[in-house]
Amino acid sequence: MDSLKKRRSAARINFTKTANLLKEELKKDASDKGILRVKLIRLQEYLNNLKDYDDKIIALLADSAADEDALSAEMEGCDKYRDEFHVLTGIMDEKLEKNTGKTGSISADDSVSSVSVKEKRYKLPKIEIKSFDGELINWLSFWAQFRKIHEDESLEECDKFHYLLQSMLPGTRARELMESYPLTSDNYQKAVSALKDRFGKKELLTEIYVRELLKLIMSNVQSHGKDRLSLSKLFDKIESHLRSLESMGIDQEKNAAWLYPMVESCLSTDILHAWQRSPQFNKDDKEKETQSRLSNLLEFLRKEVENEERVKLVRNTFGTPFVPREERGGGAKPKAGKGPVPTAAGLFTAKGHKCAFCGKAHESKECLISRSLSLQERVNKLKEGKCCLKCLSPGHFAKGCKAFIRCLLCGKSHPVILCPDLPAKKEPESQELVSVQSNLSKPSCMSEVVLMTLIVEISNGVSKRKVRCLLDSGSQRSYILKSTAEALNLKSTSSENIAHTLFGGATTDARCHRKYSVKLSPLGKGTLFEFNFLEQEVICGNMPRLPKEQILKELKRYKIWISDLGDDCPKIEMLLGSDVYSKIITGGVKQLKGGLTAVNTKLGWTIFGEHTSSNNENRELSTMLTSSFFVQNLKVSDLWDRTDDTLVIAPKFETKLDSPTKRKIISQTQGIFDPLRCLAPALLPAKLLVQQAWATKAYWGTPTDTDIQSKCMQWLNELKELSKIKIPRRLGYGSPDHWTLHVFCDASLDAYAAVIFLRSRWWEGPAFLKGPPESWPNCEFIAAKRSIRSVVKNCMVCKRFAAKSLTAPPVHLPLDRIRESAVFEITGIDLCGPLFIKPKAKAWIVLFTCAVYRAVHLEVVTSLSTEAFIQSLRRFIARRGRPTTICSDNGTNFTGTHNALREIDWERIAPEEPFSPIKWKF
Repeated sequence: MDSLKKRRSAARINFTKTANLLKEELKKDASDKGILRVKLIRLQEYLNNLKDYDDKIIALLADSAADEDALSAEMEGCDKYRDEFHVLTGIMDEKLEKNTGKTGSISADDSVSSVSVKEKRYKLPKIEIKSFDGELINWLSFWAQFRKIHEDESLEECDKFHYLLQSMLPGTRARELMESYPLTSDNYQKAVSALKDRFGKKELLTEIYVRELLKLIMSNVQSHGKDRLSLSKLFDKIESHLRSLESMGIDQEKNAAWLYPMVESCLSTDILHAWQRSPQFNKDDKEKETQSRLSNLLEFLRKEVENEERVKLVRNTFGTPFVPREERGGGAKPKAGKGPVPTAAGLFTAKGHKCAFCGKAHESKECLISRSLSLQERVNKLKEGKCCLKCLSPGHFAKGCKAFIRCLLCGKSHPVILCPDLPAKKEPESQELVSVQSNLSKPSCMSEVVLMTLIVEISNGVSKRKVRCLLDSGSQRSYILKSTAEALNLKSTSSENIAHTLFGGATTDARCHRKYSVKLSPLGKGTLFEFNFLEQEVICGNMPRLPKEQILKELKRYKIWISDLGDDCPKIEMLLGSDVYSKIITGGVKQLKGGLTAVNTKLGWTIFGEHTSSNNENRELSTMLTSSFFVQNLKVSDLWDRTDDTLVIAPKFETKLDSPTKRKIISQTQGIFDPLRCLAPALLPAKLLVQQAWATKAYWGTPTDTDIQSKCMQWLNELKELSKIKIPRRLGYGSPDHWTLHVFCDASLDAYAAVIFLRSRWWEGPAFLKGPPESWPNCEFIAAKRSIRSVVKNCMVCKRFAAKSLTAPPVHLPLDRIRESAVFEITGIDLCGPLFIKPKAKAWIVLFTCAVYRAVHLEVVTSLSTEAFIQSLRRFIARRGRPTTICSDNGTNFTGTHNALREIDWERIAPEEPFSPIKWKF
């Protein structure tokens, strides 16, 4: 027993040392896993040895009749080391769990049967390798499973080949491909490469999964009701395809631009409506650091699937069958209490509101046709359309309507158009309402479509006329009004029989149209364009123009001048069809605010498009004022233009009076609304006319004198210009330090007046400033040049400075410069340079100039020697011919060449050749 205790003591010492080393390693922040595993294995070995020694010693103590206290003390000493081992194992588990994030037991040796710290008490099922059927869509799942065998280095490649062949389904393309290779170790890698090339290409697999998404889109479009996939199945398929694409390298975040529309197209209509109303739909706009919209859509679908599962659980718990949203509707009407679960998607309808009175797309309370009906007729119309008599919406009755409606007239719960206190609508009142609405300086509509119109000048060769024309690319021919052609005395060139096809497919009878050749030019420019036009009695109806104040500031900023702007509505006298439109368009396009587009043509700029008014912000107020029958009592709208924040005076009056009487003159004068007394100067002539009418003692209905009638018509014509005056609503300009008031008082035999002016910048200016600068008039003085010349002529200082200095008369040119000769027959030579060229060399340019015709020839030499110049002269003569006379300076290369030429024996050469020696002048 003593020998056993000595051995156990040594084992305990070794265990304690190893435990201390393990504790020190665990205290480190970055512990080495390899050292921890080695220490754990050694500690396990020491613990096993201690267990053997303890068992033997306890057995000997039990046989030696030792007391229980000694036996218990011995067992406590043995348990002390076992407890210490388990404590160290737990600390090591926690240490590795923090570093790796994994839980589980720690094995001492991974390659051999190791000692497990935590023994597993269950048996895992056997993993079977999934067979590959040769379909591309199943390749990823198959290879992810077989890759473990492929990367296992302990297996021979021949065995891997056997496993690979067994995993292929018989009769498939993949099995046939593998059987084409002999089962050898050398052919394994070749077979795997062939299998990857055939079924594992990244581009091909990406196309497969994209096409699967397209199949989901087509099934969503073509299937209805029960044939459509449930939301959970649809979500699982979408997520499966997206995960497969992600494994192919198609990242959702980077490719969300084309993945998002495809995933969104797979969804049904009600799911799309719910998605667009969800907070995730606008999540990207509200957060700075957000996921892509695709991730938000998938998160929304995941929550919808979870909610549907919860609803299904609740319904099935109480015995109520759950009907998926894809199967709701499309069949017989469900019984009460057994219908589908109501959702927020049921509150949405894709159809717009239809009026119960006229059937058009607007609210019933805004219908103008209902105003011509009596109260009982309105109620009958609503009952026929099965509409609520409270909110005017179809589908329910007033008894169950929860809308809060209060009448503006009586305060009861019904709309204004069904109020019994509403007075009956009569014809005179309708006319008065229309006239009051015509007083508004701005139309109450929210948007208007502007067509392309221009103001151009047309000419017959003698006279000119400004006309308004319409650009219509939908018309094949161009037209001119018959009255316009007759006014200009245009001569017809020919005639054509043409039938017009109208909107809706209606075709008119063929009729004869005379053809005219008309010359057009833009305003302010003299460029003429001649085109052919057909005669037409009526081109189109009234086409209002866009007011200047709505767009003039923006056009000035872009330096664009539009000829057809204003408040009046001239008639269209010409239509420019595609035959002319294609020839005048220049391609200049400028996008403006409010939905308008400016297009440049050879006849000037024009604008078109849907112009949205800024009154949309007050749409509810405008709707209330329009639906109310008391707009005529709100006189503020007659003066205030809320768009430009200006005061506009647009009085209502008759432009033409037949035989003005005293009653009509007074009616016109008193009918003008002027609460601010801004029109006092304009109304003064009318008051004087009333005085003259009273002075004649004429009766109310008796026509006045001719003098009074002419003055009345003149006053009415001048009254039209009042609508062009716009006064800013805000009183005050700039700093108060610069305000100046000017008071004027005056009196005449007829009236007196006092006016106070606040000095400010001229807010209108002359009319020509609105046009392009090219059309501005020039300030010309009569005989201005003649007056200036007379003053300058008599000025002695001007004479002294303007006097010409004395100069010698120019000498006559030599004969060689003026006589007729061939090119380069008389040549001047000079050099320029040097020029530096590569590699580190110099070059000079030899300049040959013809003295008669100033022709130039250039040659390059790399030296100033006589030999280099002679070579350049030879090249010149070979190209241009031999000169008879050469002029140059006394350069050494020139004199050297001259001396060389003098050495030639010309007496010997002359009989053989007709050349004479070159004459050299220095």
